[in-house]
Amino acid sequence: MALAAYRNIIGQDLLLLEELNGAVKEVTAVGEVETDDPELVCWVPPAALEPVGCQFPIKPVYNALPGGDALRASYRNYLSMVYNINYQYLMRTVPSYAGRESAAATVAYLRMISVFEGLANPRIVPNVHHCRYNLCRYYEGMISELLVVPACWQAGCQAVITGGAMIGAEPTEAEVIAAIANPFGGGLVPFVAAQLPLLNPAQKNLLRKQFVDIICLVAYIFRTRGHHYKADFNDVYRRLFKSLTHSQDQETPGAEWEEISRHALKCILPSTLDRFWLESVELAHCSPQLSLRINAPCAGTGAIVAIRRGWDDVSAAFPQLEEKFEEALRFLEEQEEIVDGGRWYGGINERFYTGERHAVSEKALGPIAAVIRSAIQRFADDAPLAGSKALQRVAQSAPIIGAVVAEILGKVAGHDAMVFAYMPEDVRQLALKQ
Repeated sequence: MALAAYRNIIGQDLLLLEELNGAVKEVTAVGEVETDDPELVCWVPPAALEPVGCQFPIKPVYNALPGGDALRASYRNYLSMVYNINYQYLMRTVPSYAGRESAAATVAYLRMISVFEGLANPRIVPNVHHCRYNLCRYYEGMISELLVVPACWQAGCQAVITGGAMIGAEPTEAEVIAAIANPFGGGLVPFVAAQLPLLNPAQKNLLRKQFVDIICLVAYIFRTRGHHYKADFNDVYRRLFKSLTHSQDQETPGAEWEEISRHALKCILPSTLDRFWLESVELAHCSPQLSLRINAPCAGTGAIVAIRRGWDDVSAAFPQLEEKFEEALRFLEEQEEIVDGGRWYGGINERFYTGERHAVSEKALGPIAAVIRSAIQRFADDAPLAGSKALQRVAQSAPIIGAVVAEILGKVAGHDAMVFAYMPEDVRQLALKQ
């Protein structure tokens, strides 16, 4: 289905609920702050082991075969190394995974799929994507420890697949490929207390099914909240994930959402994250709940969207109010033009997508936000818009207007004649015919 088909599809049940745009950041707020923390990095084998087409050459790392021929292994072998390197790194360096081997394996496996799908690649130049860091990197320091003597060579040789000298009988090409192909199933000996990634085939299969939804969910949270994760996002992550197609009624995919969104997927650059979500919606690859949210307001623009939708409702019931707030409404239209200029225009993270910042302002919107809030409190306190923290925040800048309007609306609601006077002309004429 074309993306256009999803425009304006967000119904009242989704309209700016807390989960849709949360405590929307003020337009002056800073969005995601880039950090180069090692635990966020997806580690891949050295460039010497990088695949070439469907195979990758081992020659620069291990060159012990007769004649110096390069060994070759499949792309699947390479991905197995990605999985194992990341698992071992997390277990060795991130204290929170102590005793939680399955969670570390889940994070490592999601990193591996990200590499397989082309979402993470050490060759990506970050500044081309308006970022400072590429958190997918080659890792060489641990290779000599990770790729140690295969068990089948223990008796005859002491070789390390890092160019180390051979002692004893030379292994055959088949033995080397077999060892690389199965680095966590009896071939290469890992260095973390002989622990291996604990995911069984069923768990891996489920993660592959959930992968698209996991990526799209993180993309949605990043769009609407401005960050991959903060503690107050956890309930939204858990509640929404549980409703998705392949969740199996669970609230997490095997690790905590902070670990999934930051440790597993921070290696995906923001622009790539959003493109993946857009394409998944267009191709109907993600769950409907995530398709419906594709045009949710990005963090920093929620107040503009909420005020417009709220004002359209209020002015339909009380059209005379338009005259009282002409200047504020003109200002609102100017801000809407900025937000409508692009998918990320006006958002606090726009720089990741356009390299620019089309700033919007809320400074003159307090009075009409206060009117909307008062009308909702008086006539529709259970409306979805009542849950918009962005609207509440802007309305607080005009408390006196809000109180006065609330008083007026209360009196209007209590007198049929006054209500009749505020009706639009076509509604009034219809009422006279009754």
